[in-house]
Amino acid sequence: MNEHPPPPPPPPPPPRRIVVLPTATAVLTRTTSIFFTRKNFLMFLVLSILLSFQRLNIDIATNSLTSYIDNQSSIQSFFSRTHEPPNPTGTTTVRRPFLHLPGVGSLDDDFFTEDDEFDRRSLPNPQSNSTSFILDSSDSQLGFSNSVSDTGINASEINDSVPIDETAESNSDSQSLKTSDLERHGFTALFFPFGAFCASYGYLVLGFVSTYAYVHGVIFVLVLNDFCMRYNSFIATYLNGCSLGLKRLCRNILMRWIIRSVFSLLLGICFFGQIEDKHTLVKIFVRLIFMPYSIFSPWVKGFEKEREDFILPWLFVDFLTSFVLTLDPWIVMADPRRNWREVVQEGWNLLSLSLHPAYNLKSFESIVCGPYARWVFARTFGDFFARALHCLMEVYFMVAWLMYYLSVKSIDANSSGQPFGQRELEAMLGDVR
Repeated sequence: MNEHPPPPPPPPPPPRRIVVLPTATAVLTRTTSIFFTRKNFLMFLVLSILLSFQRLNIDIATNSLTSYIDNQSSIQSFFSRTHEPPNPTGTTTVRRPFLHLPGVGSLDDDFFTEDDEFDRRSLPNPQSNSTSFILDSSDSQLGFSNSVSDTGINASEINDSVPIDETAESNSDSQSLKTSDLERHGFTALFFPFGAFCASYGYLVLGFVSTYAYVHGVIFVLVLNDFCMRYNSFIATYLNGCSLGLKRLCRNILMRWIIRSVFSLLLGICFFGQIEDKHTLVKIFVRLIFMPYSIFSPWVKGFEKEREDFILPWLFVDFLTSFVLTLDPWIVMADPRRNWREVVQEGWNLLSLSLHPAYNLKSFESIVCGPYARWVFARTFGDFFARALHCLMEVYFMVAWLMYYLSVKSIDANSSGQPFGQRELEAMLGDVR
């Protein structure tokens, strides 16, 4: 009886793709199913409250700095003095000749002057207290007459030949001292608002970076635990997410803040650099620094036309910047060993794998979270509700972009023959339990 060897075991099935989201509609559908789950929605609501509190701090700081610049008369007077042109001198000093020789002319004069001026200078009236040298003993044979005398060199004219306007010099000295005192007072008045601005800016940047690191970290841990069928308590998920976000994401969020603020300032220089009022220009640039992250801060009054010309290019540049950098937080959360250049390159490569859904998703986010939607909500429901709704939708789109990242990461891994499943998701969480 022939015994046949058992057939070889079938090959293992290809790794199952965790997320299959080919369109923006599929991404939003999957995001909605995760976002509004009872056990997840409370966490997302807490995260939106954190973001709302941080946005409120930025709005308050922007309004406080601009109002302080408006209300300080010393700052206004300093900028008005630096803006005013110097006053022209009202008096002109006529310089007298250095040395005047009667009958010859002054040493400062040109020897080729006209005859009438020469005749007018040649016979001056003698002055009192002047020393004269009389040529009465000259011999007539030598060409001098006994009756002809020369007044000589007048000592009074020598004394008056170099006039010093002591009054003008004293006025000039007092004016320069007064100007230096005013400038010193102006710089002293600017020291406090500049220090307050630096302290406020540092505090807001630190709060912004830490808050967004918390939010991204908690979303990352919560969503990946949901895919890996790992269920932790509310407090454990929150603490693990905050710790993971602070450990991996602070530098990335800081770079995003700097890049968006720099682009806002560069556009501001192009559109507002011609404003001559330095006081208003400082307020505008304070507003521009916080503009990418300040929701309801009012604009500087009196420059509505310049703002209308500025807002559309700024929205376009901010859209492109945020679109290119939109996957970077999730790439860093998944693999914190990458440097900044590798993160940006990886993000663009993943976007190019599914560019059309990414563009549609970003466009929808710009509509829902953009300034015009905020304006409509604020006019309808008030600033508080509009800010809260904006932050809730911001958290929603963070989850949506994480869904998109997992989808394109799965496409990229499968195209290169690498597995991407539950084991890889657990490896992304690292030592999180």
